[in-house]
Parts: sequence; C-alpha cells; structure tokens
Amino acid sequence: MTTDPTPTSPSPANRTSDSTAPGGAADRPHRGGGAKRVVKWIFLIILLVLIIGGVALYMNLNGIVRSTVEKQSASSLQVPTKLESANVSLFGGNLSLRNFHVGQPQGFAAADMMSLGGVDVDVKISELRQDPVRVRQITIRDPKLLIEMKGRDFNIKKFIDQLPPGEDKPVDDKPPMKLIINDLQVQGAQVIFRPDVAALSSLPGIGEQLKGMKQEYALTIPPLAMQNVGTGEGNQNGAQIKEIVSLLVTQLAAKATESEQLPPELRQVLSMNVADITNLAKQKLGEEVNKQLGKVSEDLQKKLPGGAGQAVEGILKDPGAAVKDPGKAIQQGLGGLINKKSPTPAPAPTTTPAPAPATPPK
Repeated sequence: MTTDPTPTSPSPANRTSDSTAPGGAADRPHRGGGAKRVVKWIFLIILLVLIIGGVALYMNLNGIVRSTVEKQSASSLQVPTKLESANVSLFGGNLSLRNFHVGQPQGFAAADMMSLGGVDVDVKISELRQDPVRVRQITIRDPKLLIEMKGRDFNIKKFIDQLPPGEDKPVDDKPPMKLIINDLQVQGAQVIFRPDVAALSSLPGIGEQLKGMKQEYALTIPPLAMQNVGTGEGNQNGAQIKEIVSLLVTQLAAKATESEQLPPELRQVLSMNVADITNLAKQKLGEEVNKQLGKVSEDLQKKLPGGAGQAVEGILKDPGAAVKDPGKAIQQGLGGLINKKSPTPAPAPTTTPAPAPATPPK
C-alpha cells in the first residue's frame, strides 16, 4: 500500500481556528491596543481625582482662613466680627479678604463700628505658619469708621476701654495671631461722625455755639501709610489683632479731626476725645504700636489752635481726669476755646470824673 507524499494544506476551518486561538498572531496586536487604552483611562482618572481634590482643598483652605480670621479677631477685639470671604492664591503669594466687619460695643445703635471693603495681604502660604507672621505689605481698601456719640460717651473710646490688657488668649488651642507689617497702606477711607446733638447742646456756656449741627457728617479721609507695624523698641514680637485695629481706629479718627467738612467746634470736641482715646490705647497696648500712637498725639497737639491745643495737652498729661469725667473735660476745654474767641468787653470805669475847674471871676 502506497501513501501520497504530497503534503496536504490545512482546511479553512483549521486556518480560522489557528488565527483565533489564544496566543495567535492576529490576537497579539489587538491585546496591545487594549492595554494602551487601559493605561490612558487610568491616567485620566488619576488626573481627574487630582483636579477635584485640588479644588476641594482650595475651597476648604479659603474656608479655614475665613473661620480663623473671624474667631481670632472676635476673641482679640471682644466684639462680634464677620468676614464675607477669603481668597488664598496658591501660586501668587497673596491673600485677599473681602468685607470684614467689626461690631459695636454694647450700648450704641449701629450694628458695625467699622467695616473694611477689602484687605490685600502680600504673604505666601508657607509664611502664614510663622510666629509672628511677617508681611511685606497690607493694603486696606475702602474702610469706613463710624464715630457715634451717646450722651457724652463715644463708641470708639468704649471700644478701646474694653480691650483686655496683655496677651490674647489661644483660640481652639491655636496661639493668637501676631503680625509684623513692613508697609500698611489705607486707601479710600471714610469716617461717619454722628454727634449727640442734644447732649452737646446742653453743655453750659457752649450749647448756643453748637446750634445748627447735623445728625451725621460723612468725612473723606486721605490715604494713610504706616511702616514697621509690630516692631517696637528694637523688638520683633509682632502686633496683635487688637493692636492693629486700635491703631487703624485712632489714625482714622485723628484724620477726621482735621477735616474741613466738620464745624470748628465739633473738630475740637472730636480732637479732645481722640487725644483721650490715644493716650488710653498707649497705656493698654504694647510697645509694638505705641510708636505710631505717639505720632498721633503729637499731630493732634500741633495742628489744633492754641486753646484746643492746650486742652489736648492737658488731657495727655492727665488722662485720668478725662477718663473719670469726659464731659467735664470736653466742657472745660471747649468752653475755654469759645471764651477766647469771644472776649468780653472791658468794664466801664467806676470812678467819678473830677469836676471841671471853676472859671475865675473877671
């Protein structure tokens, strides 16, 4: 029996089976493309997770900064505070605060004593962990200070008076914030002065001079600039929040005393009150801001007329008298100024004139 030596070719079925078998040549390119697609999807998913996580971290960081500013400032100032928003620049080295409100001490009508439209802080995120925090520049935009009288009391004096002396207490187990500010700029400031017309008009001897006062005066304040805030007498300890806010309040109030938009008599009333507040702040606050407060006192004394300047000087030398009875201090200082402006006429002679000599007889 003989066999056919001619090789037989595989059947089409066998060829199909070979090409689709695992590990076949046709399967290898298909499996390589699938692996690339899997790697691509994994990469996209990781990238998406990182983006979502970064956005969540950014939003959470802004919320942490806003909450920290509110809690620390309320504890330091002993009045309610509110911050609308905080915006931390992750790469630009800048922190922006928007619409910061400082509440009133008890006993006054308005809700806020002061509001800051915006605060731009030139600081990096890593520098926020320092103690004290060193800031190259802070720009305060559109601040508005309300000076309100109730009787003979001023809200800004009561605010300074109720500040706790010494170091601030920790908040949520975190140390109180302290700042060293190389350059502090204030732009677009306004002071609203609401005198108590009835109380001032009732002061003996000067009420007539103060008739015609308005219920409210809106005063435009020129730009302010302060350097090296938080460094006093060679120290680098930093200034607390209450010290920085008190410095801002006294500076704005002092500039309001120079405004030509106020009647002269009201400028004197406000000047003596600001002198009292400045001296009180110097006693309660640290050396880190006393340097700037001392300049406020000097400017007040130099820029006032003689009578009012002497009254301010008396308050600075004896602050206890103004603290015990501010109404009396205002009355004496302002009354003396007005009396100097309106000197009394010289009294008529009381001696009887000598008789005319008799005419000699002719």
